[in-house]
Amino acid sequence: MKFPIQNLILFWILTEASNAERYPETKAIIQELTQKYNFKFGVSSSAFQIEGAWNESGTGETMWGRYTIDYPERIPDHSNAHVACDSYHNLERDINMLKFLGVKFYRFSISWARLLPSPILHDGVSQEALKYYHNLIDQLKANNITPILELFHYDMPKSVSDLGGWTNAKIIKYFVHFARIVFDNFAHKVDIWVTINQSDNTCTLHYGSDLFPPVIDESGVAVYLCIRNMLLAHARVYHLYKNKYNLKNKGIMGIITKLDWYDPTTNSTEDLEFIKTFRKMMYGIYSDPIFSEGGDYPEIVKETVAKKSKQQGFHVSRLELLTKDEVKYIRNTSDFFGLSYYTRVRIYKNPVEEKTNLEPQLEFKVKVPSFFDDMNYYVASRDPTWKPTEISRIMDSPEGLKNILLYIKHAYNNPKVFILENGCGTLHDTLYNDGCIEYFKGHLNAIYDAVVNEGCNIHAYGMWGLMDNFEWESGYTHRFGLFHTNFSDEKRSTKPKATAYFVKEILDAK
Repeated sequence: MKFPIQNLILFWILTEASNAERYPETKAIIQELTQKYNFKFGVSSSAFQIEGAWNESGTGETMWGRYTIDYPERIPDHSNAHVACDSYHNLERDINMLKFLGVKFYRFSISWARLLPSPILHDGVSQEALKYYHNLIDQLKANNITPILELFHYDMPKSVSDLGGWTNAKIIKYFVHFARIVFDNFAHKVDIWVTINQSDNTCTLHYGSDLFPPVIDESGVAVYLCIRNMLLAHARVYHLYKNKYNLKNKGIMGIITKLDWYDPTTNSTEDLEFIKTFRKMMYGIYSDPIFSEGGDYPEIVKETVAKKSKQQGFHVSRLELLTKDEVKYIRNTSDFFGLSYYTRVRIYKNPVEEKTNLEPQLEFKVKVPSFFDDMNYYVASRDPTWKPTEISRIMDSPEGLKNILLYIKHAYNNPKVFILENGCGTLHDTLYNDGCIEYFKGHLNAIYDAVVNEGCNIHAYGMWGLMDNFEWESGYTHRFGLFHTNFSDEKRSTKPKATAYFVKEILDAK
């Protein structure tokens, strides 16, 4: 019987990779980072994307769960996360995958609606959910894998969303109530916490576009309400943890921001000045209030939004300012800079410039007024020297990650950085994702350069993601997992991809 040459190559990779060193250079830099810089490597996931069991344990309905039911046509494969990877029933499988990789930490999130079926200031905790999360944490620790527990990752109870979600200041109380219950049950077991994942994406995508739940498009007002409430909720939870639950001062807590690296379309003096201002605005509105020396939103953001609001006929700025007490309360409420990085993007200054060769995913209309117009965020075609991955919006350009790390170092006095999300996906269902190995190799080299040669204070690197899962608006059409998930199998069996063997080798997992 004859086999296609691709199958023979794949067979060799998947059977021999664990016995033969294919990546000695990457392994060497990993060993140096681990031994000399106490660097930790891990992998990430999120509850909605992997857990499934959407109607078990008394779980309440969620914002994203309802969205996939009401708007199936907006998901390319018309799928949902009702079962997803069924991690809720496959704890042993998930732990075995982590052991196979040899990672030192696992970042995961708790489902707010699963733990609190009645989430609005109600104390009715699901005992089944508690049992699941306790078992997960206990199994991680038993296998020397540090749990990094995340409170919020995009999804929320539908009842909270229906009241305005992050645009309603009441969510601060609701979120603190949820966090208190999580701390009451898990603070004695978990020492590393994340309050909110990708605060920027949460606000700009969910409240600045009608393409994501809760399906509103009030970008020029709603995004700023979201940012403000999210910063205050994060700070409240941080202070609660530090004052009541971290009495032995062993635990740390942070927030994650997704930062793409932005480049201008030319190297003209005008474009270079524009991109410098743009980065200060786009990065600073989320990070300056927490990490800058003086706190608060960047002055350029406050001035720009106030000026545009007046021109557009608003009586007051669409950006509600933080009070002096709020600025002080929010500043320094993170023990590390949580970073999510995937790609670099080119933007141009003039919105009337001709857009050529745009990737379909990057083409969107900028409304006026809107957050995107305020930021002057107009996407240009990618630089022809950048190498796209199969997911065309993600460039394999590690220099972008190094640039971000240097920016954080210089803008925020070289804080401790945890890279908790960096990933590469495919558009087809395969075990052979060798192109993603090249992506990871390049980005690990960039991290090494930033740490060893540039003195960046980076302590952790987490890949996205553990296994193929429900990738939000892309459904199951984008495959980012280190492990392949068989979604046709009722048990959701998994197999290591080429990238899983790559990680296993460079981390020297036995």
